[in-house]
Amino acid sequence: MNSSEQKEYQHNIPTTTEIADTLDLVRNKLALPEIWTEPNEDIREGYTEVLRILSERVEVFEEIDQSLASEEAKKLAVWAVKYLRGEGITLERLLSVAVKRP
Repeated sequence: MNSSEQKEYQHNIPTTTEIADTLDLVRNKLALPEIWTEPNEDIREGYTEVLRILSERVEVFEEIDQSLASEEAKKLAVWAVKYLRGEGITLERLLSVAVKRP
């Protein structure tokens, strides 16, 4: 395998500081008044699970809360695990789900 092929397989696992910063950004998102409205219920559920995943450093999909009700929440949870594992989900992507205005 040459060096360009090896780069494709490199993971960008976030540092402890990056995870702490990401947790702060997720908390800020959950502090938005709009996220507590009905149109954002699925997003709120997802980011609440993201907060748990990042806090507990959950790196296996089987540890995602199986009671998540929406596809949006499940997607965010999977993204959080992939972010921690360095599998192509960036901080920007993890936080990219827009909160809907009521």
